[in-house]
Amino acid sequence: MSHASEVSMPHTGGILGARYILRERIGAGGRGRVFRARDEVLARDVAIKIFRADGSGESEPLRRMPEVRTFASLDHPSLITLYDARLLDEDHGYLVMELIAGPSLQRRIERGEIEASDLAGILGDLAGALAVVHDAGIVHRDVTPSNVLLRPLHGATRDVEAVLAHFGVSPRVDATGPIIPRTGIGSSPYLAPEQVRGEAPGAAADIYALGLLAIEAHTRRPPCGAASLQGTVLERRARRPEVPGSLSPAWQRLLSAMIAADAAERPSAATVAARAAELTREASANEADSEDPLVGWTTATAPVTAPLSTPGGVSAAGPAPSVDPPAGSSARLPRPGRRPMRTWLRRGRRMP
Repeated sequence: MSHASEVSMPHTGGILGARYILRERIGAGGRGRVFRARDEVLARDVAIKIFRADGSGESEPLRRMPEVRTFASLDHPSLITLYDARLLDEDHGYLVMELIAGPSLQRRIERGEIEASDLAGILGDLAGALAVVHDAGIVHRDVTPSNVLLRPLHGATRDVEAVLAHFGVSPRVDATGPIIPRTGIGSSPYLAPEQVRGEAPGAAADIYALGLLAIEAHTRRPPCGAASLQGTVLERRARRPEVPGSLSPAWQRLLSAMIAADAAERPSAATVAARAAELTREASANEADSEDPLVGWTTATAPVTAPLSTPGGVSAAGPAPSVDPPAGSSARLPRPGRRPMRTWLRRGRRMP
């Protein structure tokens, strides 16, 4: 990267396209910067990713165009929405995207433990997004907690929705359809075994990274002790990442499959999304059971209805069902046909 290119990069307060006012820088990487900006035409806040010029003239914007057009065609609630793109008529090309108000998953992990039901929801969101990405012939190659944003939800059963961001190192699709790798290979701690062997990543590499992300979200520990590429290569060859034994068997089976050493043995993103939905239902059922004071009563689940009386006064439903507390319980139920003790005492009468 040249010093001149860095100096000429737009800064806070700058205006792009006579429309977008740069408010603050919210991210930076090897290929550019991300700003919070104000769209003065539509009066809304947006995120703008500005690419660094690489000194190659028009070749870089033109090389980016197929990727950007594919990005714009993707439609899923857990994918960042692309609003606008300027690649050919600016010194620095830029993308205008949806601004997510919530924190990154990385920040959420740093704050504390994530409940199983919330984690299943996050996994399902991201797997569903990756299914759309993979169906379009793209490999994201940067599925990490810092590249996942949590959009606040209001009036829903969940507090947040996970959104997959940053397609900055995604390979583009050429006219013939195969995945074309770029120079970047992704974040070192999340590399799949085939990537550390130097092979071009496929969709299964994203599944591997997603499995590591889920493990990190549960344990709050990075999936790999080494931060460098060389350290990750050595660690991947020496041992397989560990699936936490504190998770349920269903969780363990899913995560073990996602981080399988053989890419062919990993499930598809659509399969992971379906399994995550099952885990969400399982976690919700467990939470409901733990809050139900009648759990363990074998007769409490049977509905008790008022008997229907026949003209002769005989109950058509037979004798009323008996509902007794479990053995050893201190709970007491009022006896049929007798008023509660407090009613008799309040009236100053002796109980019959």
